[in-house]
Amino acid sequence: MTTGDGTWHSRDSEMSAIGCALLKPATLEEMRSVVSPDDFHGLRTRQAWEAICSMYAAGQPVDSLLLYDRLRAAHGEYPVEILADALESVPTLVHAVNYASGVDGFARKRKVRSVLVGALDALASAMPDDCRELATSVRMELGAAYEDQAQGKGLLSAHDALDDAFKSIEDTLRNGKPAGVQWGLAALDATIVGLMDKTLTVVGARPSMGKSSLVKRAVIHNALAGKRVAVFPIEDGRQRFMLRCLSEMAKIPFSCMIDGSLSSEDFDRILSASEKLSATAMVCDDANKTTPAYIRSELHRLAKSGKIDLVVVDYLQRMTPDRRADSKHLEIGEMCGQMKDAAKEFDCPVILLSQLNRSLEGRANKRPQMSDLRESGTIEEAADRVVFLYRDEYYNEQTKDPGVAELLVAKDRDGKVGTVRVGFEGVYTRFYDLSDGGVKW
Repeated sequence: MTTGDGTWHSRDSEMSAIGCALLKPATLEEMRSVVSPDDFHGLRTRQAWEAICSMYAAGQPVDSLLLYDRLRAAHGEYPVEILADALESVPTLVHAVNYASGVDGFARKRKVRSVLVGALDALASAMPDDCRELATSVRMELGAAYEDQAQGKGLLSAHDALDDAFKSIEDTLRNGKPAGVQWGLAALDATIVGLMDKTLTVVGARPSMGKSSLVKRAVIHNALAGKRVAVFPIEDGRQRFMLRCLSEMAKIPFSCMIDGSLSSEDFDRILSASEKLSATAMVCDDANKTTPAYIRSELHRLAKSGKIDLVVVDYLQRMTPDRRADSKHLEIGEMCGQMKDAAKEFDCPVILLSQLNRSLEGRANKRPQMSDLRESGTIEEAADRVVFLYRDEYYNEQTKDPGVAELLVAKDRDGKVGTVRVGFEGVYTRFYDLSDGGVKW
């Protein structure tokens, strides 16, 4: 191994990979999926690998003579000793993929070095207030150097793919309930058959309708069930969100928790609820500026200690885009797509809250519909499920359904669409199943 201009690479690995391809072209079938031409450090070895892959992809025979003719035609004079050395450098064809992996490993190492060097240069001219954003960017770039290694299993045979599918069926039969994460509202869970891994659920409502409280129910239910839940309460902030959780669990009016009018009995109930919640694996963020890149970097950090079971982001329109686009419509669409990508990357369900257009206020029937989603086309496209929240008592004081909320499942790739009725106690900012008469923690 040589260091050349200071970056790291292994000439032996590069030459052995090329030699294996020439001696036994069939090894290219797997080596091409491991290493690309850009991963080769040397100019001549990079040119050789690019030509070899092009010939193989085109169904052309691959040997040293044909390769040499192609390289001379493409680049003029080409050192014939490069190919001769490659043929002589192969210890054994059995380890062809290992040689390719060696080239790939050093390429990733160079990428990491490039990110760190660039970060140091940027840090030298950065203002102190910019350092947090710079650190987030660096963490994302470092993760990207190895990101494709964790993208999944790639193409699987029908036999192997069915193994995964049957595991899901067996889990459902064994547990006696739908697969996926439960919301904690029986009527809703029966309709949507659970929040499946890799799915994005968008919850849409007008302001003050209770969408944050609705997802809070899912957070508390799963946290107390031992699930690892990550919450990004961009709207409320961490402290206010946790107070709302305690209000729901202890059944203490939220207003009493912030105006100091608590009795000693109230405080004991809050303390009991706090002890239960603090023993969970729930984590809650409190960043001043939340971008999709920041969310992914925090989830990367969390995923190092185990699988994430549920992610909640409240809410889409309060997020800051990673980069500015020509219109808000494009920014919202890109951020929504990035949340769907996060669900797939971390193999967990993501619940994303979204505001609705105020245009529905002008309709006689104010129940939300797809067109009421801000930037509805891009959100609807990215979402696996869309749930709208409507409370008639918010608009109609003479309603026949006080304390009742309608959850309108407008889109669901896994379950059914329809309307689910649940109870709502505004004083505790909580939803509950009407059949239960209330929520018991």
